[in-house]
Amino acid sequence: MFTGVIISILAVLLIIFFLVYKKQMINKMFSLNVSAPANEFTQQLEQTADLIIKRLENEAVQLELLLEEAETKIVMLNRQIEHANKIIAQLSELQADSRPVDKEPVNIEKHRLIIAMAEQGYSVTEMAKLAGVGKGEIMLLLQLNKK
Repeated sequence: MFTGVIISILAVLLIIFFLVYKKQMINKMFSLNVSAPANEFTQQLEQTADLIIKRLENEAVQLELLLEEAETKIVMLNRQIEHANKIIAQLSELQADSRPVDKEPVNIEKHRLIIAMAEQGYSVTEMAKLAGVGKGEIMLLLQLNKK
């Protein structure tokens, strides 16, 4: 009978040990199952963040290039404005000094100004108004200047 009690006690201890071991295994399984999706989600978030950062860096580079291009164009426009202002000042001087005796030298100066305005991209109408001559004369001067 003593052996039966010992076997019973051993069986109970074995069952208790088995239950404790199983409980630990079950806890590990559930903790792994919970942390695995969290780790995957974290990795996906990091990958998405990396992609967004790369896109933002590319956009920043493109914006810097556009800014440099705009600054270059602004400098060019400022030069053209300065040149146009000089032409306007010269035209104003010519109109203020219009004397019938010196008509020939004034025409040469007007022709030079008209050619300069044409190089700057002024239209025939604008040149005619600023120089105080007819459109036909401007078109003829431009045609003669091409040759």
